[in-house]
Amino acid sequence: MIILKNPSEVKSNLANKKNLALIPTMGNLHAGHISLIETAKNYAGTIIVSIFVNPIQFNSQNDLKNYPRTLTKDIDILNKLGVDILFNPSEKDIYPSNPTLSYRLPPLAKQLCGASRPGHFEGVITIIEKLFSLFKPDHVFFGKKDYQQLMLIKQFISDKNFKINFHSVETVREQNSLALSSRNSLLNSAAKKIASTLFRNLKRCNSRIEKNS
Repeated sequence: MIILKNPSEVKSNLANKKNLALIPTMGNLHAGHISLIETAKNYAGTIIVSIFVNPIQFNSQNDLKNYPRTLTKDIDILNKLGVDILFNPSEKDIYPSNPTLSYRLPPLAKQLCGASRPGHFEGVITIIEKLFSLFKPDHVFFGKKDYQQLMLIKQFISDKNFKINFHSVETVREQNSLALSSRNSLLNSAAKKIASTLFRNLKRCNSRIEKNS
């Protein structure tokens, strides 16, 4: 696996690569990320994973500071999966100057999660635009766990007329139904138990709605 640290290295290392798949992550990889990579192998010849904890999508500096970083373990996972390229830049490499986003996000960005996290999705789309412009992938892969984010990225690709095949992959869950997330390692056992009830309760609500419709 080739590990690239800055954008200037990308062009030369992609010169002979074709049919590129990009999987953007913030690291602390788990089975959900592995599912994205395994799915990508069915579509592309070159698999690229980025690991970059994007500071401009965090609303809390404390959240940014505490975000789990496990690069050594992540590299081992990616090597075992046969990933071709890991892009692991620094903040200065990605944002040499103050980042700006000319794209105007649709109203969905201000709803649901976006209503309580102002600027979050602007930060997400900013890094996505940079990665798309840098790698020019043929395929991109995102999990359905972050469904609002997934829909916004899909709309962004359409609005910007990127020639990219967009793939959404089913959520991977723990045995207790909790969706796998890099932040789950920050939860204690009691918090995990509470969080695991959300999916089951949503399924019950959905069943009742379908039953009464």
